[in-house]
Amino acid sequence: MTNLNKVHDLATAWVKEAGSQIASQLNQDLSVETKTGPNDLVTNLDVQTEKFLTGKIRANFPNHRIVSEEGFGDKLSDLKGPVWFVDPIDGTLNFVKQRENFCIMLAFYEDGVGQLAYIYDLVGDRFYHVIKGQGAYCNDNPITGLLDRRLDQGLLAFNSKILIDSSRTKLQGLLDQTLGLRLYGSAGMEAMEVLMSRTVAYIASHLKPWDYAPAAVFMAEMGGKLSDFQGQDPDFLTESEIIIANKLAHQEILDHLHQK
Repeated sequence: MTNLNKVHDLATAWVKEAGSQIASQLNQDLSVETKTGPNDLVTNLDVQTEKFLTGKIRANFPNHRIVSEEGFGDKLSDLKGPVWFVDPIDGTLNFVKQRENFCIMLAFYEDGVGQLAYIYDLVGDRFYHVIKGQGAYCNDNPITGLLDRRLDQGLLAFNSKILIDSSRTKLQGLLDQTLGLRLYGSAGMEAMEVLMSRTVAYIASHLKPWDYAPAAVFMAEMGGKLSDFQGQDPDFLTESEIIIANKLAHQEILDHLHQK
C-alpha cells in the first residue's frame, strides 16, 4: 500500500511549482496549435507543464503508469496498480483567450480507486486537494461538504457541447427546473463549483478521463456523485458523458433523462 501522505507532499509541491512556472509566463506570447478543431487548442505551456509533471512522477515512481492529455503518458487498457491522471491546463481555450478560468489537475489512483486529487486555480489563488479518508480542502481549509439541494434551489452548469447539440433537447429542458445556467469552460473548475455548493450540478459530454478523474476523488470523499448519463461509474479509460452533482440533484437529473 502506498504511503499517501508521502505521495501527497510530493504531488502538492509538483502542482504548486507547475503553477508558479505558468504564472511566470502568463503574460508572455504563447505558441498555440490546434488539435481536433479551432476550439481544441494546445499551447507550449500545456506541453511544458505536462512534461514537468510526468517527469516528476516517473523520476519518483518509475513503476507508476500515467494517463495524460498531451501524449507524455502511457497507453492503458486497465487501471491495475498505481495510475496518475494529468491535465496540465484544463480550460486551454480560456487560458489562451482570457488568461484565467483554467486550472492544473492531477489525480492518483490505486487499482481503480481514487486516492489523491489536486485542482489548482492559480489565477484565483485556490488550491484544492483531497486525500481519501482525510477530507477535501481549499487552501488547506477543510471543505465541510456538499449541500443537498434540488435543481430548483440552485444554478446548473453545462459544457458548451451540450448547448449546441440539437440532439440534447431533453438535457436542455432541465434549464426550466433551475435558477439559471452557468458555463465556465473548465471541467475542473466546474466540479469545484459543485463541491463548494455554488452550483447544484455540472453536466458535460465528450470529457476525457483526465477531465473527470480528479473530480471523482473529490466527489467520493465529500458525498457527491459523479457518474455517466446512465448513473454508472465511468471506466476512466475512455471519453464519457458525465454528471457531477450533489446526491439529490443527481437523482433528479437521472430521473429527467430517463423518463418516458
